[in-house]
Amino acid sequence: MPPLLKLDDVEEYRKHYIQSLCRQRIETHDGIRVYFHPKVFDHAFFENSDRTQSKDKFSKTRSQRMDWIAAGLSDPTAPCVQGWLPRHETHTLNRRVTVVHGFVIVIELGRKQNTNLKANFVTCYRGSRNAARTLKSPTWTRNAYYDASIENGR
Repeated sequence: MPPLLKLDDVEEYRKHYIQSLCRQRIETHDGIRVYFHPKVFDHAFFENSDRTQSKDKFSKTRSQRMDWIAAGLSDPTAPCVQGWLPRHETHTLNRRVTVVHGFVIVIELGRKQNTNLKANFVTCYRGSRNAARTLKSPTWTRNAYYDASIENGR
């Protein structure tokens, strides 16, 4: 993994996110293009200080591992599991979760008009306890994703 990123303040981290992820071509190890949107920064690199839904506190822990995102997504040895939808209390193949060194990276899958897979970066977080639980989720595979898409008429 790349070294921890040590920048001066939240705006420096925001600039780095835009330069190193939003403006670069990032792909998973199996060729899925991942798009990073500037507005996602406030969701992915902030956390809630009082366990409410409001993300009001900048997370240096997450931000310092920002360069781990592209490295983790491109690592063919990193496990990929299905995402969890808490509202529905079920796993979903539309979200792929990669875990590297206790750092969790979540992307949401979709299809381009030519039916190739694409993904949007959703979030990331550090958490050994959560990462261990996440790794118990069903494995994400491209074939399972396609089978579920056909079954759902997509």
